[in-house]
Amino acid sequence: MRLGELQLPARYRADTGAYGSYLRGLSLRFQGRHREALDTFAALVARAPQYPPGLAGLAHSYGFAVLAGLTPPNEGVPKAEEAARRAIALDSATASAYLILAGIEMSWRWDLPLAGKLIDKGLALDPGDAEAHVVRALWFRWRGELDSALAEARTAHALDPLNASFSERVARHLYFLRRYDEAEAMYRQTLRDYPGGAPYAGLASVYRVEGRTREALEMMRADRRLAGDSAAAERIPIATSDTQGARMLADLSGEKLRQLAEGVRRGDLVTAGDWVSGYAGVGDVDETIRWIDSMRVGRDPLLWSIPIDPSLDFIRNDPRYRAWEAKLPWRHATR
Repeated sequence: MRLGELQLPARYRADTGAYGSYLRGLSLRFQGRHREALDTFAALVARAPQYPPGLAGLAHSYGFAVLAGLTPPNEGVPKAEEAARRAIALDSATASAYLILAGIEMSWRWDLPLAGKLIDKGLALDPGDAEAHVVRALWFRWRGELDSALAEARTAHALDPLNASFSERVARHLYFLRRYDEAEAMYRQTLRDYPGGAPYAGLASVYRVEGRTREALEMMRADRRLAGDSAAAERIPIATSDTQGARMLADLSGEKLRQLAEGVRRGDLVTAGDWVSGYAGVGDVDETIRWIDSMRVGRDPLLWSIPIDPSLDFIRNDPRYRAWEAKLPWRHATR
């Protein structure tokens, strides 16, 4: 959490009740507790509907709820946009509200030129905002410009070096660039610098695409333990070789697919991206391609990851995938 978000202008700190709720919502958001953050900001806005920081926080919380699979995009996106626009109407200098609008233009309307202008507006209002550079990195990822995205991630990390999530983002961008040795080193550095961080899932992704499946399973177990879910950690088997580890990972993905099917029967929110991850894990080209098209139709906010994620390289040479990627409308947009 950067200092600027804590030290709001004096006029917003004067209402100590609203300010305290705002800080609590931010803390929950940065802990990844998105449902609780959303509830906190919703309660704040209900009590203080003319408080722009609360509205901006609510807008971001709806956005994160969509990304976390807690809220369907067609429900969460309009609510995020409404809250952001209300914040700007009350105070046109609410920099973070422009960033959530930029995210909406990217992921919901695929209007990258307008998104770029909104990011520029947010940065002009608050040049030291590390999260603005995170959003700009996302903008470059949508465009497939991964070197520029990495540069923005490094800028965010330099602006807020005490935030473990920004360190992990640098590692994640190195992973997207297939610079696996550097990605592993950055994740390992994050483990040293931020003992309470959670880079294990990122390391598992690196090891899995490198074929180091035994180590990938170890990192998955460590990730579950860090989350406090020892039962889930115990369910991840121990491999004695990478060949055995590959079979175990495929088995885990098969189990995930069965759980998704059960979730659908219960009426749980299961996204197309969830199915893509499951079918990619078992190496099913046909179903993976079918579900990435469903992601496009549903305007899944994680659609940007499909053309760049190394875990999907196994479908790249399929003519159906190449035709799908060639038709992505935002790839032809200019700034």
